[in-house]
Amino acid sequence: MRVTPTGHRQVRRPRSIKRAASSRIRVLACIGAVALAGLVCACSSGSGGSSSDGTSVAANGTKTDFSAKVAPYLVEPQNIPSYPPLSRRPPKGEKIYFVSDGSEVNEAQAAAAACQVLGWSYHAITYSSANPAAANSAILSAINAGANAVIGLAVTPSAVRPALALANSRHIPVVIIAASVPTNAPGYSQVSNVNADNATIAKVLAYAVLADAQERHLVAHIALVSSSSIASFSAVNDAEIAAIKSACHACTVNLVDVPLQQLVEGDASSATISYLQGNASTNYVLVNAFPGSMATALRNAGFRKVRIGIFGGIAGDNAAVKENQYIFNINISNDYNSWLAVDSIARALTGGNANIHNAEATPVWIVTPHNVDFNTEALPNFPVHYAEDFSKLWRIS
Repeated sequence: MRVTPTGHRQVRRPRSIKRAASSRIRVLACIGAVALAGLVCACSSGSGGSSSDGTSVAANGTKTDFSAKVAPYLVEPQNIPSYPPLSRRPPKGEKIYFVSDGSEVNEAQAAAAACQVLGWSYHAITYSSANPAAANSAILSAINAGANAVIGLAVTPSAVRPALALANSRHIPVVIIAASVPTNAPGYSQVSNVNADNATIAKVLAYAVLADAQERHLVAHIALVSSSSIASFSAVNDAEIAAIKSACHACTVNLVDVPLQQLVEGDASSATISYLQGNASTNYVLVNAFPGSMATALRNAGFRKVRIGIFGGIAGDNAAVKENQYIFNINISNDYNSWLAVDSIARALTGGNANIHNAEATPVWIVTPHNVDFNTEALPNFPVHYAEDFSKLWRIS
């Protein structure tokens, strides 16, 4: 589902309504009960009462400081985590195949750039996203063409089992980016696991809106604008609602359920305005994807005091934050995932731990009017120094 709005890049998967929802479908995909439970624990301060702004107070009287919780996400990541360096420089001349439906151009280019650093040849094979089983044929084609490793973007593992079995029998590493499966699923390595990503994003959204409300001594009454048309969106919606309610007992949060096509086209403002007209206490709107002209529409409808936070997917969303239309926009870094996938392959080929990134979430940066110090004509690409950092890990420099 990747309906690709102009300049769309952050949203990582679907771009055709399949991808439409795929920026967010990949990123908003399938959160399980375990992730949901983790969110509740992460956001709750323990048993106790509520403060004047409704946020949780622990039994010992300690109030949750959401400005402190959100602070790490307000700084653009500069460097990759402290991964162990490779035991030796990876061999040159490896043939790496990138299998996707062809819609994620930036991630494909990033994979090609990482391969070039290592002296590997990059090859792309695309398949029709309308038929998930076609990915199996694409991976088989890569193997039969002499692939030394395969990267699959948002392929469904259950649909490529025959190809995975063949790759495993030939000791060909396979890395899947954006899989909605357990992080310990056997037979392949993972990058940007959907469950891990969604858990982090839901938590960060909760922290961001509650920090803003706490600063203003407000009890947050939130309209969460999203869609329940597909399970992946429903799962992350539920996680965000649970995270907010567990952290702020007096706060309210209700789903403004918008038809998927309408949401993808950035046309959720009518449903949002209708909700606000019937719920006068609402002081926050969170948009899970494709905000479109939400800020302008609410302002024109007279809802100037409602504060809007977004998880957008195009450069224009950060520009709107800079213009104070939104209080924040959650940014993710997709190109970085391709470098992580190449790192997994490099480790597999040098006897290291190819599954090192299986449970990691994609880096998140909350952009606000106070930290938009970059060119908003393009989405930020972070961690800032990841190319140099990986080169050092790979013993290139």
